[in-house]
Amino acid sequence: MKKRGKRFLAAAMSAALVLPALPVRAADPAQSDDPWIATPYTREDGTVVEGLEEAIQGKEHWLETTENLPAQAAEQDGVLTVSNGIITREFKIPEAGGTEFYTQSYYNEYVEKELLEEEAVPEVYLGLYDETYDEIYDDSGIVVTNDPIASMDNKLYIPDGAIKIAPDYYYVGGTGTTENTFVFDGYEVSQECEIPFEWTPNEKYGDPTAGEWPPEGVHVEFNFSAPDEFPEVYQGIRIKVIYEMYDNIPAMKKRVEVTNTGAEQVMIGRMAPEVLNGNSDMDDLLLLETSYLCGDQSALPVGRSLPCRCAENENKGTPFEGLTGMNHTCYDVGPAYDLTTDQTFESFDTYEMIFSTYWFELQMRERMGMYRNLFPWITDNPLTFHNTESLTKEKIDHAAEAGFDMIIQSYSAPDSSSQMLSRDQAVLDQYKELVDYAHSKGIDIGIYQAQYTRGQYSGGYDYGNNDVGQWDTWCMASAAFDDYWDNFKYFVKYTGLDAVEIDGAYPGTYCNHGHDHVNQDKETDPDPEGIDTATGDASKYAVHNGFFDSNVKQWENAVRMLCGTFRDMGVYIKVPAWYYVNGSNKCGIGYEEAAWSQPRHEQLIYGRQIMYNASYARSMSMSWSHVPFANYHGGGDAAAFQPFSEHMEDYNWVMAQYLGNGVASDFRGTALFDEGTQDICNKWVDFYNRYRGIVNSDMVHITQAAYDESDRTTGIKMDTLYHVNAKNDGEKGLLWVYNQTDEERTETITVPMYYTGLTNLNYPTVPLKDSLGKNVHRYGAYPPNYDWIPAEEGNYRLPDVTGETTGTAAFVREGVTAEIKDIDSNGNVQLEVTLPPMSFTYYTIYDESEVPDVTLEVGKVTNVTASNVTENSVDLTWDKDVDIKLTENGEVNDNPAVTIDGYNVYRNGELAATTMTNSWTDTEVAEGTEYVYTVEAIVSGVTGQKSDECRVTTLADEVKPAVESVAVKSDTEIQIQFTEVVDQETAENADNYSLNNGGKVLKAEITADSDGKAVTLTTEALQAMETYELTIANVKDTSRNGNVMDETKLEVVYGYIAHYAMDSVDDNTLKADIAGQDAKTSNVNFAGGTGKNGSAIFNSSYNAYADLGASILSGMETYSISMFVRPSSLEGVQALLSAGQEEVPENDFGLYMEDGKVTFRTSNSTGDVKAELTTENTLTADVWNQVAVVREGDDFRLYLNGKLEAEDTVSGLGTFDSLNTVYLGAMTNHAGGDRTAFFSGKMDEVSLYNTALTDELVAESAESYLGQYDASRPIIYLDMNEVTDGKVTNQADGKTFDFNGAVEQVEADNGIKGLKFDGSSNYINLGNEYQVDGEFTVAAWVNVATTGDNRNHKIFGRGYTGSSAGEFYVAIRNSGYNIDVKNNDGANGGSLFDFNNVSYVPVNTWTQITVTCDGNTIRVYNNGVLHNVTGNASGLDLAGNTKDLLVGAGWNSSGTGLQGDHIFNGAMDEVYLYDVALTEEEIQELQTPQTPEEPEEVSKKTLEYFLNSAKAHVENGDVDNCVESVQKLFEEAIAEGEAVMADENATRDEVMNATLKLVKAIHALDMKAADKTDLEMAVELGDMIDLSKYVEAGQKEFTDALAAAKEVLADGDALQGDVDTAWDALVTAMENLRLKADKDALEDLLNEAAGLDLSRYTEESAAAFRTALASAQAVFADETLSEADQQKVDDAVAALKEAKDGLAAKADGSEDGQNPGNGDQGGNNNNDTSGNDGNTSGTGNADQNNGNTNSGNSVNKAAKTGDAAPVMGLMMLVIVSGAAVLAVSRRRAK
Repeated sequence: MKKRGKRFLAAAMSAALVLPALPVRAADPAQSDDPWIATPYTREDGTVVEGLEEAIQGKEHWLETTENLPAQAAEQDGVLTVSNGIITREFKIPEAGGTEFYTQSYYNEYVEKELLEEEAVPEVYLGLYDETYDEIYDDSGIVVTNDPIASMDNKLYIPDGAIKIAPDYYYVGGTGTTENTFVFDGYEVSQECEIPFEWTPNEKYGDPTAGEWPPEGVHVEFNFSAPDEFPEVYQGIRIKVIYEMYDNIPAMKKRVEVTNTGAEQVMIGRMAPEVLNGNSDMDDLLLLETSYLCGDQSALPVGRSLPCRCAENENKGTPFEGLTGMNHTCYDVGPAYDLTTDQTFESFDTYEMIFSTYWFELQMRERMGMYRNLFPWITDNPLTFHNTESLTKEKIDHAAEAGFDMIIQSYSAPDSSSQMLSRDQAVLDQYKELVDYAHSKGIDIGIYQAQYTRGQYSGGYDYGNNDVGQWDTWCMASAAFDDYWDNFKYFVKYTGLDAVEIDGAYPGTYCNHGHDHVNQDKETDPDPEGIDTATGDASKYAVHNGFFDSNVKQWENAVRMLCGTFRDMGVYIKVPAWYYVNGSNKCGIGYEEAAWSQPRHEQLIYGRQIMYNASYARSMSMSWSHVPFANYHGGGDAAAFQPFSEHMEDYNWVMAQYLGNGVASDFRGTALFDEGTQDICNKWVDFYNRYRGIVNSDMVHITQAAYDESDRTTGIKMDTLYHVNAKNDGEKGLLWVYNQTDEERTETITVPMYYTGLTNLNYPTVPLKDSLGKNVHRYGAYPPNYDWIPAEEGNYRLPDVTGETTGTAAFVREGVTAEIKDIDSNGNVQLEVTLPPMSFTYYTIYDESEVPDVTLEVGKVTNVTASNVTENSVDLTWDKDVDIKLTENGEVNDNPAVTIDGYNVYRNGELAATTMTNSWTDTEVAEGTEYVYTVEAIVSGVTGQKSDECRVTTLADEVKPAVESVAVKSDTEIQIQFTEVVDQETAENADNYSLNNGGKVLKAEITADSDGKAVTLTTEALQAMETYELTIANVKDTSRNGNVMDETKLEVVYGYIAHYAMDSVDDNTLKADIAGQDAKTSNVNFAGGTGKNGSAIFNSSYNAYADLGASILSGMETYSISMFVRPSSLEGVQALLSAGQEEVPENDFGLYMEDGKVTFRTSNSTGDVKAELTTENTLTADVWNQVAVVREGDDFRLYLNGKLEAEDTVSGLGTFDSLNTVYLGAMTNHAGGDRTAFFSGKMDEVSLYNTALTDELVAESAESYLGQYDASRPIIYLDMNEVTDGKVTNQADGKTFDFNGAVEQVEADNGIKGLKFDGSSNYINLGNEYQVDGEFTVAAWVNVATTGDNRNHKIFGRGYTGSSAGEFYVAIRNSGYNIDVKNNDGANGGSLFDFNNVSYVPVNTWTQITVTCDGNTIRVYNNGVLHNVTGNASGLDLAGNTKDLLVGAGWNSSGTGLQGDHIFNGAMDEVYLYDVALTEEEIQELQTPQTPEEPEEVSKKTLEYFLNSAKAHVENGDVDNCVESVQKLFEEAIAEGEAVMADENATRDEVMNATLKLVKAIHALDMKAADKTDLEMAVELGDMIDLSKYVEAGQKEFTDALAAAKEVLADGDALQGDVDTAWDALVTAMENLRLKADKDALEDLLNEAAGLDLSRYTEESAAAFRTALASAQAVFADETLSEADQQKVDDAVAALKEAKDGLAAKADGSEDGQNPGNGDQGGNNNNDTSGNDGNTSGTGNADQNNGNTNSGNSVNKAAKTGDAAPVMGLMMLVIVSGAAVLAVSRRRAK
């Protein structure tokens, strides 16, 4: 041990010891005459402790005082007294050479109790040997029964002959003589205590109130040696007994060191380092703890008896037997420790604490005071992200954004255990870079180390496997540890890691293989020079001889040395064992892993329950719990918190619950927050950092979370977690109150205030009645054990509360709202709390004078908007942020550590919802109704201003109700789920439901608790497994319209709970035929080659299983299970279907296969009633077997292959109501957090029923399946003779694939045909769809064109050249075989290389090759004969390979092209791939190639008949009037028929096909050609139309119809109906064309107006003209005006002309006397014959034409205006002029 500046005092110190006085608190006059403490205290045995009242009167409790109580030592009159004023220990000291040394007094100064009996006893007991281990011990016959939780509870059977020689017994101290007692050599005293290792508080996550290190106190060493009377071999033994007493706490430490200075080796066979002959008060008040804890996990009770087998593990009649009645510490077994010359044995440290109280709750607080002072590293408490993905800089940035302190690479992360032992420089540098980057971001890095899996020496050999050890793990006093520790330490030191999380192995195990632990590890030592590694004794670390020394040697290595070294390196240590006193920081809080697979709300309650219980024994900084952000072992989405944004309320709760109480849990997942949830994460991280001092303080217990066992997700009352610390700056208390019920509750909570330091009481109050923690629900084999918490305190006579107060305290709710509370005479505050359902709050507690003055103003929510309004829902959104103003002690905080906790949404002034997000959907609205919404923000319990109103009216409901799902609940009950609330009257009308097949609906009722959306039908008894058609009609919804559903017919079957056809495994899911029963899978793959429609592959090497959920079988006393299994091995225990736990008798349930026989077991919740049936016969491997079990009430039946094998009747079993997950292919392990007993093989047609199958139904099921599906089916079968259009068809599924390159068929003399591969570019790419796992068969006929060139002629190729990851190929090389298969990660696999100087596959010869792999062995068959075998394929799993599978080639190294020398050169045929290993019989069936069949004589009579008939139709002219395609069909059919008739070798198919073609032609004779004359004329007319003269509307329809008509004219196969349709469309389109309006006159007039100089006219007349002109111009520009709008044009002309005529010249005569409306150009006398109609043009008034009757003008006019010649008229003229007689009709006679 290192010591700082030891100052030794003289051994004969004579100065009198002046004891420090306990501080006295000023007396409260109101309390002095009536002390409040409840006395007397009654022990469990009924005896009464008297005098406590008087003893503690006026003394201040040491845990709360601020006075210094230093430890001192002084000798007087042969007595060395060590005291700190709280406890005093007096040692009787002899003269030098004397033997009488003992503790003569051990006194509790606080309660004034002597703790020792008068009889003196030795201080140390020893048993010594001078023989070797093998001479002393016989390890054979020793049996260890391991306790699954704690090694101290291991059951040992040590035969009488195991210890062949009794040791020589000696003592240190006591009243013995020199014959058996070491003599006293003197003592030394120092005021400096030992420093076992270095530690300084962490600046980031250390506790600001942590004590100094090392602790202050007094250090005493007593020295002893062997007297002359001892045997010579022991003369060199020197013993040092070390004591330390510490300042300010009633605690001591003791250790014994034994040194051998002699020349011969000796052994310490037994040792008891501390022995105290205590009285009954010592039994009540003494706590003994040692550093010798060997793997005892976090669930261990505290204050229990230390491990001791002094009476049972030794020969009878020894001195150690007498220790069983005394307070002592000893080695459970051994230590059997060899001491060579100058070697020292250091015992474990014994820590002794003397309690100052008899009450359990208060003793536990005092114990925590010892831990905080002596082991202050337990106060370091980093917020830890347990990352399940690879460590990256992005993950580090993410943790920094979250405000966390540390990332630990979790146990499922890809870079945890194994890489942590790497000496690969690239790996080391990679991690160093990441760690350095993390440090730059303020993040520490740690890695989980699965130490229990690392028991291998670097050469790959197992060393020190401990076959009797806990978890059957490896020995840590072996070469394995030597190698492991070197690499572990080197990795941590090189990379700069900040933390290690070590999971096992637990050195509390025993090992009897010591002689095998030879250290051969020289090459991996960092500094191997000079190390002799030839023998086990040369190991750098402790090795052992056998069973009796294995425990202590492992502890020295893996606990004391490992923890101490890491502590010196400044590394944070997490270990799931109680190694705090050895330097570890944190241990599991005590939970079952299975609990974290339960629903989130159940986890929340369970989490608070274990916090409550664990906090008796530890601070929360000493603990980690578990938060499954990502799914852990099970439970799916219901158990996981990711995605956080989808579980925001639960995420907020769990962050508050753990960070708010200082449990820096294993927040395990891929992230700490996601989009929209970072504020929540930061909020609670900020809370933790702000209140770190009080959060990491001790807890006092008020009320524990509790629930009704029927629903573990909902509490039955409020519960609390309460932190206190009188010495903390600021907050003296932190009280969390939780209401996890479904109702608003108001409760008055009694809050103890003594430990806040805010009372004037001088002694801790009696704990609250009913406040003690209770045991928690057991989920598996390793429940946390809280039996050490007493059922009740010894005395609960709490005085009545008087009117006197003992102080005041300020309770501040959520950091804002303060309330000053009086503390009553019993030191308590009565706090009334009201909480809404499923909510929590917290109070920080202050001295009234120190309470912060806080005001919080919360602003107004803005922009409330409604969207997606339907008849029954409204979506609301609003701006997320509001203004927040926080004022603390008069100063505005610009960056307040508060965030919006949520929003209250009001509907029509009533609170409708509280939500954490800035959106909400209201689904409780009526149709067609107006609603008014407002929203307010909530911050720390303060509500802000309401938003402006948002008004919205819902839509009318016009949606019909529909059936969402139907479930048959029993033989008389069917439940129908509708898509919406249904009308009660119609829904409960039984006439609206009917069943066929004799079924009858008796009653219909709205299902309770279904919100009106479900109906339960009561029926007459349905027949099991009978299919019924259920008809549902006339059911209305509740809308005003009363929408009526469409009639719906559905098939229902009574009997099924779930059915898994196993015909696919998609997205890690087994689809179920019943909604909601899909099963999640892990490493389960699909096998298409066997089973009914394929099957599911379960590979035990990859821990494959399917998760069916936790309630699929709950609540039933009648059920059946049937499945078909094809096991690949019958060895060991394999679970087929299980909901139980390994070796847990309670709630057992499952079908298991053990060495081929099938067992079904089920039990009740206590395990005392069970049914167990086992088959007489065994399953058969590699074929399909049926397994079925039936329960019918108390009767149980077990079937194998349709036959009843076992039956039993068991009463009182009840229903199976366990919430354990139901697994296919596995069972839950002991711990409840993982799986075991994995099945290997295939499963198919798994069915679960809620009815009892009869013997007949089980037999029928077996008969319909067995023997039908054992034959293997290929997943790929390529018949290379069938290549069509360059495509090869996979005959197994009908899919086609391109053949790359020219297709060339080759044929051998024996008729075998194949497809040529040219060795350069020919191949087939099958994609990555076809997968195999550990089993497969590749088969092909091959004809290799070349040999001896080292070419890999690949039949199949997958994977990239040069990379082993995902490699899969079978190739011919040098006339031999080259086969290599590897898993996707490149690990595991198999290969067979046999291609040197061989001729197995001759060149230019057809050879049938078959390669099989059964998961372990690869076999190669040549022409059906087994050729070669290799057994190195174990652990193979090829499924999930994403690389494309090639036939005839292999990929290059990058996967971008082919590898040139891996392309097949030759020919192939009949290429198969199976996902099973074919049997030899099946392989033989592949040996006969498919050869062309001999032609058979086929009758052609039918062909001849139809051929002659077809020819007759041609000759008679029947075909002439047919459409062109029919005419062509006749030509082809007659030609083909004649050719087949002439072919003597025509096959049956060829004759049949030719006949069918003739029949088809004759049948088409009624397809006559159409009369297209009318359509031709209409098209001709359409081509004449000038569309520029027509308005745009209607033009597209016309052009489309004209184009369609022309297409029909060109179609030789057009029928009359096609022609008539085209005619109708074209004529209609022409009729709809409209001529443009005639604007010529308007245009002329506008042209005239353009030349006018309006400046010559008066302003009034010019203005009128401009108005008319603008109007006329607008009309002229309007292209949409048709003939129907002519009046508008004429009106514009008249108006413009009138305005022109009305222009008045200015008075100065500037108009030259000319009237612009009456000049030569006026047009009144226009007799021009040009066809221009002058004034009357476009007016439609013939009377104004002045007699002009020019016929050309009239036609022109008509064409423009539409008055005289419409389109149809023109059409008639055209048709007549074409000499065609046209009958214009809308429909022509056909």
